Amino acid sequence: MHRLGLDVGTNSLGWFLYELDGDRQPVRALDGGVLIFPDGRNPKDGTSNASHRREKRGPRRNRDRGLRRRRRLFALLFELGLMPGDEARRNALFRQDPYELRAAALDRPLSAGELARALWSFHNRRGFKSNRKAGNAKEDGALKTAISELRRRIEQSGSRTLGEYLHRRQRNKGKPIRARAGNGLYPERAMLEVEFLAIKEAQAPHHPNLTPEDWGAIFDTLSHQRPLRPVERGWCTLVPGEKRAFKANPLFQRYRILADLNNLKTSPHGEPYRSLNRQEWDKLFLKLLSVKQVDFRKIPALFDLPERTRINLETESRSKLDGDLTATVLSHKDRFGKEWRTFSPDRQREVVEKLIDEEDEDALLDWLMREFDLPRHRSEAIASSPLPAGTCAFSRTALSRLVPILEDQGPRYDKAVVEAGFDHHSDFRLDGNAEKLPYYGEVLIRHVLGADPGNGRNEVERFGRISNPTVHIALGQLRRLFNGITTTWGKPDEVVVELARELKQSSEAKAEIRKRNAANEKRNRDLEAQIDAHGGIATPASMRKMRLWAEQGKEGERVCPFTGTTLSVDLVLSDKTEIEHILPFSRSLDDSMANKVVAMREANREKGNRTPWEAWGVVDPERYDTILARAARLPKNKQWRFFPDAIERLEEGNDFIGRQLNETRYLSRLVREYLSAAVQPNRISVTPGRLTAMLRGKWGFNGILGDENRKTRTDHRHHMVDAAVIGATTRSVLNRMARAAEGSRNRLIDDMPVPFDGFRAQVAGLVHNATVHFKPNHAHPAPGTTTGALHNDTAHGIVSGPDEKGFFRLVTRKPLVTIKAPYLENLRDPTLRDRLKELWDEVRAETGKDGDLEWKHFAARAERELKVRSVRLYDTLHERSLALIRDKNGRPYKAYKTDGNAFMDVWLKPDGKTVGETVSRYLAHRPDFVSEVKTKHPTARKLMRLHINDMVAMGEGSGRSIFRIKALTGQTIVLAAHNEGGKAKEMPTFSKSASRVIQEGLRKVKVDRLGRIRDGGPFGA
Repeated sequence: MHRLGLDVGTNSLGWFLYELDGDRQPVRALDGGVLIFPDGRNPKDGTSNASHRREKRGPRRNRDRGLRRRRRLFALLFELGLMPGDEARRNALFRQDPYELRAAALDRPLSAGELARALWSFHNRRGFKSNRKAGNAKEDGALKTAISELRRRIEQSGSRTLGEYLHRRQRNKGKPIRARAGNGLYPERAMLEVEFLAIKEAQAPHHPNLTPEDWGAIFDTLSHQRPLRPVERGWCTLVPGEKRAFKANPLFQRYRILADLNNLKTSPHGEPYRSLNRQEWDKLFLKLLSVKQVDFRKIPALFDLPERTRINLETESRSKLDGDLTATVLSHKDRFGKEWRTFSPDRQREVVEKLIDEEDEDALLDWLMREFDLPRHRSEAIASSPLPAGTCAFSRTALSRLVPILEDQGPRYDKAVVEAGFDHHSDFRLDGNAEKLPYYGEVLIRHVLGADPGNGRNEVERFGRISNPTVHIALGQLRRLFNGITTTWGKPDEVVVELARELKQSSEAKAEIRKRNAANEKRNRDLEAQIDAHGGIATPASMRKMRLWAEQGKEGERVCPFTGTTLSVDLVLSDKTEIEHILPFSRSLDDSMANKVVAMREANREKGNRTPWEAWGVVDPERYDTILARAARLPKNKQWRFFPDAIERLEEGNDFIGRQLNETRYLSRLVREYLSAAVQPNRISVTPGRLTAMLRGKWGFNGILGDENRKTRTDHRHHMVDAAVIGATTRSVLNRMARAAEGSRNRLIDDMPVPFDGFRAQVAGLVHNATVHFKPNHAHPAPGTTTGALHNDTAHGIVSGPDEKGFFRLVTRKPLVTIKAPYLENLRDPTLRDRLKELWDEVRAETGKDGDLEWKHFAARAERELKVRSVRLYDTLHERSLALIRDKNGRPYKAYKTDGNAFMDVWLKPDGKTVGETVSRYLAHRPDFVSEVKTKHPTARKLMRLHINDMVAMGEGSGRSIFRIKALTGQTIVLAAHNEGGKAKEMPTFSKSASRVIQEGLRKVKVDRLGRIRDGGPFGA
């Protein structure tokens, strides 16, 4: 029997395999390793790579659709006899002013060619048509303002159509007619549709050969807008085969309110928590149905409870209960008003679904005005209602069965699910009988989107995928690793998993974390300065005390919560104060900052191994009340630990072992459910990171990769070390920890047992011999397709070149705010260059600084005073770095800088020397690409092709070392040891020349997911 320990991260997967005895206890370390893979996100901003691809793909698709519409219109006009077939006549026709023809079409007969020219102009500027599901409210609002201004101008001018207005503006006033931001000339699609119908009415009698169907075909070609795909809602958690309901559905709003009410408990100060009685429940329920939110601080007043009553749902990140958000929006006086609450539930659902599903704004407005007899302005307000976004976990059927039970009986969700006749609310695990893990979409049906069982070309299309790219990739790598282990060692009988929190975070959450980390860094610098100012040394211990001190109120008001002694910096840094666990560590095993305060040493001795309530609540109630008053100044995640029921609240019905093994985060449940396809559900457990960190330190594993017992994160193999700890986290170990926890903290640290004799030595041996596997990124696009960015966005105009060395002199335009001061020297316009340099000198003289803020101020002044927003800059680039765009005669007139190298081919030339040919992605994807080396040396032999993250070896036997390719440029191969991790800029690397491949014995090797190496040996050996 085997047990597999897994450490699953955002771009890493550590694993470790143990042999088990008959009692399912580990007796031998078998194997382990580390997988490193991309997380599917842009490293600069953390957003999904797919979003960047969509941003680039969208304009391309719009352009392609425009070209297809243009071809269809041309073919249709030619087929109807309007567009001349002769190119010379057609060119003469297109030289005519289309706006003059569009104005004339209302009053005089047009020839067939003139009519074609007038109609042809419609497709170039079709006008704005709102798509409610894909639009941007802010941008659409600005466009609608511009459209209203244009409509006002047309009416004021007395023009009958948009075309006539633009013709008069151009002819009589000589003003531009092209729409620009803020010039009030932005048309909407309806204006062109009205004009088309006016032209049809005036010209139809003069062109009897055009049938109504012909006019309709032209109109459809010009006005057609591609419908969007319906919103993918995912599958219901409780009812197989049913789609999830929208969160804006009034039934879900009611469900959410009921779920909160049935979970809500109150605790008048110093008393245990209790649920709401029926009278309180009804009062708060009616309140939430009628308002947007109820602040937790106002709930005690509703029930005549003491002001300092605690609410169990209140946290640092949650201060309010949400009411019926849909009703709050739609019952606004500018929308449906009070009438909304008189609608039946089915009518309310119909309105909400219409608001969500209907993408044609005009159709929606017509429906609202017709169905509810509303004026247009109120219909527009309803159409733009900010309804709750997204979908919930349940279908309408599930909600309709849950809501009456939650409302009538008041149970919690888990009991309501059973009462409603569903299976257990969270038990979706399988039987574990599959020989290998299938694609996760086959197992996690309720969590995937976009499934197309009948038409999918691959398993992702057939079964769908999880939208989070990091989770999608991590589950795919987990599948491949698990199946590889099964092939080599047999299917594991048990699995223990620890997961990184970042796997489930959105880009917004990650941005918030980055912001918080930046604030923490600034705080730490400030605290270090204070320590230095008071003659101290900023050690880890002193910094921890200062961080806790900073959390204990405003500066000057920070006190020891147990004694009330004012804590100065000098006192905090002295040995008169200590860091104390609010809830005893030996009982809570909580070593987090949330469970710590800085307190006076004598108070710690007095408190001992007790909670604040146990130490003073009974023997000295008056002092305990003052302690609670001081605790109220602390962060909320510390306040509750001073209350009488703190230990009970921590355990919440679970014993110590249950708390450690039952990790309930979303992704943890997801991985457990997925693994249960191949492993018995009761043999899968998920452990939290704090337990792993504790055991790693107690067993001395931190020192396996370093000289000290501190975790080494710059070595990728630390994931394997974690997996070894995770796999050894057995119930028997936890039982021993629980028994130790009954004693002192020192006993828990000193008497930590190991699973078997020689445990650390076996783990250390496997870790030191492990080779890290990096997921290769070998692009093999299908013919006519590409992979990766081929060139930068910015186009460069060619000034001159290439010179004798192959360099081009180029010019490009960039926003002034995006460049740096030294680039002013490269401005093409010398006069503008001098004026901008003078202005920059003025800004620097005024502020005395030349940082980013000053440059933004300079750019704003340049726009305001010099009317300069962007500048043209010279640049010099070699032709190998450029994608050249040529005219019909083959002359280059524009260039793009190629964006990254695809690979390096290492060739063995006829003279026995090696040479590297680094090929950009742009060249690699050209169908006519030909190797320069092979052209010059037809008999040259390709030794190997190298990509970033490929693995190479140097040396042989016991002297062999494995490296990862970090970068490829020119003849240079930049290498890093396979296990090197940490920040890219700080990673130790070294370089080898492609010309010395044979001399250095450098060759490409294959490292599979289990870390096994396939090595053909040095070239020529």
